[in-house]
Amino acid sequence: YTTVKLHDINLNHIDFKVSKNIIDEKLVKSISRFGVLNPPLLLKQKKIYIIICGHNRLITAANCNYKEITAECVESITVERFLTIIKKKMYNNELGPVGKIRAGSILHDYFNIKLPELIKIMKQVLNITVDNVKKYSEQIEHLPSETKNFFDYKNIQFALLKQYLNLPETIIMACNKYFIEERLTVNMLRQVTGLMLDILQMEKTNHEIIESIIHSNAFDGFVKECSALRYPEYERLMKVALGHIDFFKKKRIDVT
Repeated sequence: YTTVKLHDINLNHIDFKVSKNIIDEKLVKSISRFGVLNPPLLLKQKKIYIIICGHNRLITAANCNYKEITAECVESITVERFLTIIKKKMYNNELGPVGKIRAGSILHDYFNIKLPELIKIMKQVLNITVDNVKKYSEQIEHLPSETKNFFDYKNIQFALLKQYLNLPETIIMACNKYFIEERLTVNMLRQVTGLMLDILQMEKTNHEIIESIIHSNAFDGFVKECSALRYPEYERLMKVALGHIDFFKKKRIDVT
């Protein structure tokens, strides 16, 4: 192990970052009191170090005003070592669907793992089945950070992530406000994703209508308006039924 000054580490280099972006109170308290107990793994490149493993720990150390840390520094990294890191993170539940796809992308782009072997590794090690890592990796990299964090925090199944990525990019960007402002659940996300995909299948130009609904509504209003758009006959019948109920109430007839 080597003592490394924090200003010699490129903290903004996230090409190898796959863990959930979680810096909780427990981590902050531990590092502020004891330092970085679990040395990060750094790859030396000329006069700078890039992070292979330990992004959250190093960011926390920097925020706690540490000037140097103890780290394991290597000149190169093998695919076997990287897979060992991934397996440990899987065991510790540190990888969400976004991190798993990023891990697959690293295996393909950096370690040059060919597609048949990559699909096998992702199924056996990362527990996801994906036939086009590059496609999903590119789509995920364009997601807003709040959206990516939500998918990872909630450990959302990759099948739902794939559905969400089928939405037009303009809608995905507009929906990001709900990940910031609302306390969304997985079921809420599943519901609105299905609604939006159904609406788009009904008429492709509906994406402009959906965007307009998003921009002018909080989440509850968005769901209500999308439901009316998706099920217009149900909405019509509900209005008729409510009209009848109101009519009877005015005549002081109890309707239950």
